[in-house]
Amino acid sequence: MRMIVMCPDGPVTGGVEALHQLVDSARRQQIPASICYYPGGRTEVVPAYAHYDIEVSASVPDASDVLVVVPETSPYVLSVLGRARTAMWWLSVDNYFSTIGVPTPDPTAPVEDPEILRDLLRPDSRVIHVTQSDYARSFLQRRSVRSTMLTDYLSSAFVDRAQLLQKQPKKDLVLFNPRKGLAFTERLMAASAGVLEWQPIQGLSAGGVADLLGEAKLYVDFGEHPGRDRIPREAALSGCCVITGRRGAAAHPIDVPIPDRFRLDESRGDVVDTFVGLARDTIDRFDLVTEEFAPYREWIAGQQDAFAEQTRALWAAALKPVFKGAPVGRGKSSKQKARKR
Repeated sequence: MRMIVMCPDGPVTGGVEALHQLVDSARRQQIPASICYYPGGRTEVVPAYAHYDIEVSASVPDASDVLVVVPETSPYVLSVLGRARTAMWWLSVDNYFSTIGVPTPDPTAPVEDPEILRDLLRPDSRVIHVTQSDYARSFLQRRSVRSTMLTDYLSSAFVDRAQLLQKQPKKDLVLFNPRKGLAFTERLMAASAGVLEWQPIQGLSAGGVADLLGEAKLYVDFGEHPGRDRIPREAALSGCCVITGRRGAAAHPIDVPIPDRFRLDESRGDVVDTFVGLARDTIDRFDLVTEEFAPYREWIAGQQDAFAEQTRALWAAALKPVFKGAPVGRGKSSKQKARKR
């Protein structure tokens, strides 16, 4: 049995890096694993991820001794695989719906899923579902689908650098990503004009982003949080305090385990005033407030070890026998029913 991880060729994103991290983690544990870029053609590792232990496969054999892991943004790949074991890695929920051209459903509203999703989640599809976030896990659980957790982690090089940046003097800066939740952030900026100094994170190299995070006292993120986003973790590990909204994974303390008072509900009428007061207090009493984020920073620093354990769990799930018509990982009764068919 061997693992082949499908990966889009081109983008340099947190999700793409996670796909490389999976191959690297598997190979470090003597699990035969490689990456296959699509569209096809690339035979060498993307330079941005050359520091990982990666082998590149030019193609994917549709064979029973192969586990093919596909990101949620490429669900159509599964339709051409008939014999291989398959796993869908839900690196996000929102991006899946964007791929199939459907708005992300409100998790509190009873809506009918599109047919392509219903087909994917049928028990007899025999797809192993893997989730990067508790947000994705709960999305599947509401549809009676079991999943295996496989998160991701910040590279050891970033962790080491960020932990050094924690110790340097901080400026009274509030940072934000202008590509995430900008409309609501602009409301906050207008309400705090002359009180808070804001600076966008844009036009910088990875090293420049790290340096900027190391200078600031606060990072604000009212974006969609389609999965466990990296910038909040990078900000916290670099010494920032973090304030988020309650959309997507940010609503799940398992995914974003910050103190709950820093997780604000954008729908509340007093949210702007609450934010301004909280942000000012964070800036003014930073040396005390930042200690509230110590457990979050410790959790972030330990994610690589957790990821290795999760990789082993995925591999163990892939090695289980497959019973016709029975979903992977179900109990004895499901297997007995499958044998009777």
